[in-house]
Amino acid sequence: MVLITTKSGSKSQKMTVSLTSNTVFDQPYKYLKMGTHFATGILPFTPSNNPYPGGILQIDESSSGGVGPELDKGYNAIQWNSPVGADGKQIPTPLVSHPNNIRDFVRTGITSTNGVSISNNSDKITYRLSYSNMSSRGIVPNSDLFKNTLAISTNVRVSSKLTLSTNLDFSRNNSNNRPAGERGTNPLQWAYAVGSHIDINDLRDYWVPGKEGLQQKSQSIGNYNNPYFLAYEVNNSYVRDRVFGNMRAEWQITPEIKLMAAMRWIPTRSSGKPKLRRATRVSPMVPMV
Repeated sequence: MVLITTKSGSKSQKMTVSLTSNTVFDQPYKYLKMGTHFATGILPFTPSNNPYPGGILQIDESSSGGVGPELDKGYNAIQWNSPVGADGKQIPTPLVSHPNNIRDFVRTGITSTNGVSISNNSDKITYRLSYSNMSSRGIVPNSDLFKNTLAISTNVRVSSKLTLSTNLDFSRNNSNNRPAGERGTNPLQWAYAVGSHIDINDLRDYWVPGKEGLQQKSQSIGNYNNPYFLAYEVNNSYVRDRVFGNMRAEWQITPEIKLMAAMRWIPTRSSGKPKLRRATRVSPMVPMV
């Protein structure tokens, strides 16, 4: 059993009002080590050694391999977002590495906590009333967490032998979106799945033009999910209310004998479920090799 004890205000000699505030900034401490020297693919083809028509390199965007053509060698290739020329054919674009994709995807998290409390102590009664608010912006885009807590502590000396005390804590935790932590719809999983030849910033506008709300933009539609689409459109929201506390009565029968009766309770209510904001397809998980 873990007993949670709240402040009682017993040290206050007169009414005291206290204000507290703090802010914490969060950034990832360490990133997974990922190869950034090759494009997506299973063979490191070159302009002079490849099976493609006209010897023009093409990136196999649907592949889960990471040993395609070497990057930053001055090679050009037809890629997922290569522009289309007047002849209707895609124009090869430079193959360059983007080693900072994950750093570009995450953001600085900010957690702010503010609180106020009122306490007093007299011969007959001691009390403390406090309220705190926590607001947190997560490092994953569109993620957040909020917590509001109201706490009450009282101690009433009914007589020289009888004392009544109460401790109550009301809290609400809620979020508009807590990203999935398992594989499947985890935005970070799919951010790491973006090939090194792809600039993740090109995926920020995550709808296919002309198919907004219907089809997510992806380097390989049907094989890869857009991490920004998962972050903004597949939301995991919830609300959790909790009340815990205790009531206690102490009767000093004799200087050596004290009788105590107490009641504790911890009721909890929560609701929430994953929500896909718009009708669109989420691609199955792609194995990483």
